[in-house]
Amino acid sequence: MAGTLRGRARAARSAFANGTVGAVWMRGGQPKVVFWFTIEDGKIVSITLIADPVRLGRLDLSIIGWP
Repeated sequence: MAGTLRGRARAARSAFANGTVGAVWMRGGQPKVVFWFTIEDGKIVSITLIADPVRLGRLDLSIIGWP
C-alpha cells in the first residue's frame, strides 16, 4: 500500500465518508483509498485506510470542494 501511495498523498482531497471527515485519494475520477483519522487532544493518533473496492462502493462518500 505504501508504495502505491508514495508521492501521491498530496493529491488526496478532504471528504466526508459516512458522515465522518476524512480524505480520499482518487485516480481516474474514482476513489481508490479513503482515510479516516482518529484525533485525541488535537493530535492524529491513528489513521484507518480503506482500499477494498467493495467496501469503497458501500461508503456514502462526499468529496469537499469537488466540482
